Amino acid sequence: MRSFEDIKDLIERDGWKPESIGTQSEQSVHRAIKYWISPDPTTHEVRLSGRIADVFADGRVFEIQTRGFAAIAAKLAALLDRYPVTVVYPVIRKKTIYTIGPDGTVGKGRVAPRRRDVSSILAELHGLKRLIEDPRLDFMAVSFDAAEYRSASAGTPKGRIDLVPRGVPEIARFRIPADFRTLIPASMPDPFTVKELAKGLGMNAGDAARTALFLRDARLAEVIGKAGRAYLYRIVAVTK
Repeated sequence: MRSFEDIKDLIERDGWKPESIGTQSEQSVHRAIKYWISPDPTTHEVRLSGRIADVFADGRVFEIQTRGFAAIAAKLAALLDRYPVTVVYPVIRKKTIYTIGPDGTVGKGRVAPRRRDVSSILAELHGLKRLIEDPRLDFMAVSFDAAEYRSASAGTPKGRIDLVPRGVPEIARFRIPADFRTLIPASMPDPFTVKELAKGLGMNAGDAARTALFLRDARLAEVIGKAGRAYLYRIVAVTK
């Protein structure tokens, strides 16, 4: 499998240079994933069904979306009328933060303590509840390490100015809604509340609530009662 370093020359020809960090209209992660999916730039930003697909290769649309899946629901619906679509979900496995000084020097990196995993996609899926069972729609989570560059200049707003992917990504594919069951820990109580779901998945309360809604909408879990004011959920058994 290609690493992001393998396609660095392609990304640089597309306009990214280490010295131009922070000047890009498109974040480097999005650009790099497009080249990782398809090295041919003619397959990028292709107009189909009145929409611009991130990548269109081998008859399939690839849409890269980090969060807010609801924002692309109408676009996906239009594309799914004619094409199979894969939603590509980037997940930063480990992030190293570098600060750029006023003179342009890059400081020593420090590893960010918080890490995400593929289960974070569950909180986004409720936004596609009307499409989730479309057989032409599937999902691909791409997990990778990344370097985050921040400005330390007093003359510019401080904060993240670019995020650059590194290393060989890990891939998880989800072809039908039932595949998402693999992201629910076996240690989850039966039944469970949203609070217990948040603890089991390492999510905040809002993301856990959206995850519970997705599990219910996709018929992967059902509400079986209440414990006080909290709904009780149970994972639906697999049937043949």
